[in-house]
Amino acid sequence: MVRRGLQGGITKRYAKALFEVALKHGIIEDVERGLSLVQAVIEHHPKLLKVLSHPLIPFHKKREMLHRRFYNHVNGLVMRFLELLLRRGRIEELKNILLLFREMVDDWRGILHVEVKSAVELTESEVERIMEWASQLWGKKVIIRVGVDENLVGGIVIKAGDKLLDLSIRGTIESIVAKVKSAYIHLAASGHGEEDQNVTS
Repeated sequence: MVRRGLQGGITKRYAKALFEVALKHGIIEDVERGLSLVQAVIEHHPKLLKVLSHPLIPFHKKREMLHRRFYNHVNGLVMRFLELLLRRGRIEELKNILLLFREMVDDWRGILHVEVKSAVELTESEVERIMEWASQLWGKKVIIRVGVDENLVGGIVIKAGDKLLDLSIRGTIESIVAKVKSAYIHLAASGHGEEDQNVTS
């Protein structure tokens, strides 16, 4: 999961800058492949990330380590980007940057990742109908991931990027409660709330 807040904003800027340069030079696939390779190696050798992110190890030693492992396997842009992350102490953000970079690449390709949560497990036909509906709604090819959230009571919640459609019973109830609270506050502010209390007392 990509971290949110200030750190997430910084991560997104790195991913966006890399995507724009890769797109400009027509090397999207090469960059994506290179980042994936580096991340796979780091996940397989977790001690490597500890060394690369250690504040007491000089930059030039970290740089040499990166070059020995990756120089002949990734393109120049990926190497320069890794060096930038090292220099700025952001190498630990590589996984999140890769996730965001892939999202941007998929969006560029017209692919939308959709997450669906339901109160009970959906059938295959239900998933297919949701995919078709989401594809028509957003005009993109949809890759869907489904999950179960028993707290929803009924219905579904659909998330696509920063868009959220809450079609659950819980969401409907919470929406109604919020509207009732808003109406009551409005009445109380206008003086009608006291009259209502007097009538019911």
